[in-house]
Amino acid sequence: MGGILRRALALCSIRSNVAISVGSKALRLVNVKRNFSGFELDASFSYKSISGSSIDPGNIPAIISDSGMAGNGFVKANVIDLACGPVLFNKIVDIPKMRKQEAITALKFIERDAAPFSLTEAGADIWILGEGGAPGKIRVMLSALSKNEILKRKDRLRNSGLNFCGVSTVTAGLSALIRHSRRIDTRSTVLFVNIGDDYTGIYILKDGVPVFTRETQIGAGHFPQAITHNSRRGPNGPIELEEAQSILVNYGLPLSESWACPRLDARKMKEYVSQPSHRLESEISRSIEFYRNTRNASAIDQALLIGEGALLKNMDGFVSEAAGVDFIVYDPFDDFIKIKTGDQTISSVSHCGPALASLAGLAIDRGRTLNVANLKNRRRAALLIRRHPALTGLTALILMMTIAFSIWSIMISKIDERIYLLSQKVSSLKRKSFLYENLLSRLAVAENRNRGLKDTIDSYPQLSGVGHDWNLIFSDIASSMPANSALTKCSIDFSDDAPISGLKKRKGPGGNRVRLEGIIVGANPDRIAELTQIYYRLSSSSLFNSISIGKTVRTTDKNTDTEMLNFEIWAGLPSGSSKLASPSPSIGQQGS
Repeated sequence: MGGILRRALALCSIRSNVAISVGSKALRLVNVKRNFSGFELDASFSYKSISGSSIDPGNIPAIISDSGMAGNGFVKANVIDLACGPVLFNKIVDIPKMRKQEAITALKFIERDAAPFSLTEAGADIWILGEGGAPGKIRVMLSALSKNEILKRKDRLRNSGLNFCGVSTVTAGLSALIRHSRRIDTRSTVLFVNIGDDYTGIYILKDGVPVFTRETQIGAGHFPQAITHNSRRGPNGPIELEEAQSILVNYGLPLSESWACPRLDARKMKEYVSQPSHRLESEISRSIEFYRNTRNASAIDQALLIGEGALLKNMDGFVSEAAGVDFIVYDPFDDFIKIKTGDQTISSVSHCGPALASLAGLAIDRGRTLNVANLKNRRRAALLIRRHPALTGLTALILMMTIAFSIWSIMISKIDERIYLLSQKVSSLKRKSFLYENLLSRLAVAENRNRGLKDTIDSYPQLSGVGHDWNLIFSDIASSMPANSALTKCSIDFSDDAPISGLKKRKGPGGNRVRLEGIIVGANPDRIAELTQIYYRLSSSSLFNSISIGKTVRTTDKNTDTEMLNFEIWAGLPSGSSKLASPSPSIGQQGS
């Protein structure tokens, strides 16, 4: 009776949920419990390599066991592993409405060439984001992790005595923070910049779901490394990695010349960290610009800074200048997650809350939104057999029914044929989506060119004198053309001191002049008379202070045997208050 009661209590007990993040130089765990009053941080653990060398994966079980976390409930909790960076494949696509497992299978087949690893044996899951761009379509985010990476993470946790629950992503944790936050509007557009130790993630979420994600290989750990490397040739002597980290935490990045540090001045500090700062600035600004151009959206309601880099002083100001958006450092333990009183929990978390933000959200989510390492039914049943021997018979019956149902479904519905047809549809949608995104990108480039052209046109000088404008000049010239003549080209040549950059100096008389090219049709005497008439009409105009005839060329149309005269006229424009000299008209030599 006592054993049955203990087993019932074990089944009914609520376990804590833990999220773990293992980077190249840092390891973190967060244990979050939910009680009647909300969420509470039960315990946390952080380990960072002081020497700057990478953490040996074989030493992770020893690090976890030596931390004494067994007494803090880590061993009994379900642990969700955080995956990010190049090992994770993420893509947002539109697909027809279908069952989740069918969508995963179809997308693994379609995107097999886009992933950096084989998707056939990889663990994958999709996150339904909402309606797609076309009727009858849904927008999903496919996340996948290679089979070897999943097995490596699973073995790493089990060797550490932890209960492996699955693998999820940063965006799933951020979505959980938005759902429960008291400071973030759930329906707003939120920009998260997560500056980790060796990577930076840029995520934009709208209504709690991701609309843009980008991860790049530049992080907060590159700043102290740059200081250590560049200071070896500096006048103040080399700065060790631990000292460089201390400078960044206590003094931060130099945003102005007033930045003061006893070890370095602002100019030298900017020189040391120029490479990582420029890379980080470029990645953030380019990502925001790409999102605004391709999504036709510019409003970002909130911009939040989290991660290891958020602990560096002045980092929020640096990111705000780089992105053109006001960032604030976000700490979930100042928002809605309470910190457990007693022991050393408050003192150990109070200074590193932003670095634990994504892990805290992932512990709250528990892999329900996205889990790229979902355990199969047979694995869950095997685990149930090991934990509860009394249920072995029932489990075997469930497994037999599951196998029989699977065989029957395959025979009736012809899943392979349906997957092939669905893959063809999704392939067509993929090509249309690629063309649409390419057109949007080209449209954004054209709009930028139009804005540059408008700025160039606005820089053109205003013609001096009463009533001088481009339309009036063109109308006066057009009215001077007889019926048997036509104006073929009209251009304006500015003098060397004209305030326009990029214009080429044309051949011909200098000064601000209008160059006219035209054609007169008719017999030779009539052509000369018409050209003389055009000359005197332009000379009588108040818009020009000089008229000169350039070269004239006589030609004959071979098809109609019509004689024509091509002519060139230069009409001088007033320049400021002074008038240009008016040379006597001259007619150039006629060509043959």
